[in-house]
Amino acid sequence: MERGVVAQPRVALAIDFSEGAAIATVEAKRIASQLGAALVALHVVPGPRVEPWRLDQGCASWMARSRLEPAFLVLRFGVPWVELVRYAKEARPLVMVAGSHGVSGFNPLALGSTVGRLCLVSAVPLMVVSPATLRWSAPELAIERRNEAWDWSEETNDTQSGGST
Repeated sequence: MERGVVAQPRVALAIDFSEGAAIATVEAKRIASQLGAALVALHVVPGPRVEPWRLDQGCASWMARSRLEPAFLVLRFGVPWVELVRYAKEARPLVMVAGSHGVSGFNPLALGSTVGRLCLVSAVPLMVVSPATLRWSAPELAIERRNEAWDWSEETNDTQSGGST
């Protein structure tokens, strides 16, 4: 970056094409809008770099229903939590938003999960959105956020990749 040029602030959104990520997408868009920041979607493909990597039909459908442009997807390869932390250190977004799968809710000591590890080592503020927590704490908001995320009548099992967050 040139001296004197200020980059637009960013909100980073970690996605794995799950329900939790869809709800996190709604929250990340809301935060980005309120802060006047750009939204950057991040996906980490577990394992070594694969060339060329393309969105499969289920993931492309998830992106379309979430109203995220694939052209603005930042793609990384490796260990998901490591790559998300690396991105945060490099890009310095204002906040990183990640969805929990919602099975156990928020548990930062569950080191087996990507979100749990991010909670412990993130270089930037982290907002964790969990469908289970939302359903328990604010059922009306959970329904509203789920409906905002996408038209769930089109959901298929192939969109659940069990990916990185």
